[in-house]
Amino acid sequence: MQHIPTTVEEQLFFKAVKEECPWENLPKRLQAIFNSKEEWHRRENIKRNHTVHEELLSALSSTDAEVGARTGDITAAINDSLLRDRECKKEIDSLTNCCLDQLKTV
Repeated sequence: MQHIPTTVEEQLFFKAVKEECPWENLPKRLQAIFNSKEEWHRRENIKRNHTVHEELLSALSSTDAEVGARTGDITAAINDSLLRDRECKKEIDSLTNCCLDQLKTV
């Protein structure tokens, strides 16, 4: 969930980070908030890291849901195959017993 800027300064900050604005091009109003160029870069990097983190969480959540759905499909297919194998085994056992009985009578 992304933070929605509420003040003009926050809006300027988020816009500057998004546009990767260098310190020299920052509006004076925004430069006045930071003690130094280094502080700007530190906060800029924190914001970028936060944005990347949110994107990764979103991608992981989507991937997790997809994996869960596919796992469910595979489990259903395996259970279906197992059921068919058991039914076929019963038929083969029945046919085998019938053939054995006929061989014993010969």
